[in-house]
Amino acid sequence: MFRLTIRHDVIDYETWQAMFDEWFATGGPAGEGVRDHMSFRDETDPNNVTVFFDFDDEETARAFITNPEHRQVLDRNGVKQSGLLMSVVEL
Repeated sequence: MFRLTIRHDVIDYETWQAMFDEWFATGGPAGEGVRDHMSFRDETDPNNVTVFFDFDDEETARAFITNPEHRQVLDRNGVKQSGLLMSVVEL
């Protein structure tokens, strides 16, 4: 199993969380190989979010990262592009 970790700042956490939950409710991530996910909000900076996505293999995780539609989704959901960090590790 491989875990994609994404850390980023958002303009407004509540707006981001509502859109993130809606995205999962539509089944979009599951169609791209996401097996599980977790999200965390920084206690000292409430607009800093870390998200874990789990995938069966590294290739699927990397394809998820490079999907150009995701950049548009991030922009629509108020994700600040500066400071965006992503990494893939094997569990």
